Amino acid sequence: IQILERTFKVCPNPDETQRAHHGRELGVQPQQIKFWFKNRRAQMRRCLGLTAWQAWDEQVDNHLSDSENDEIH
Repeated sequence: IQILERTFKVCPNPDETQRAHHGRELGVQPQQIKFWFKNRRAQMRRCLGLTAWQAWDEQVDNHLSDSENDEIH
């Protein structure tokens, strides 16, 4: 969970490649990783409210370099 939480702080929407990597690393299916992130995003939206979530998501995007941002998206 610590690995997933660290990743979530940097990238709340990992792509298929990142999910596959975490799945191999943790010994679970990428689908399970996908659902974990989906549930974690929902939890953040509930806790922060949609407006605060959008601001946080933009802050994450702005914090990353352009190349990192392109790699994530």
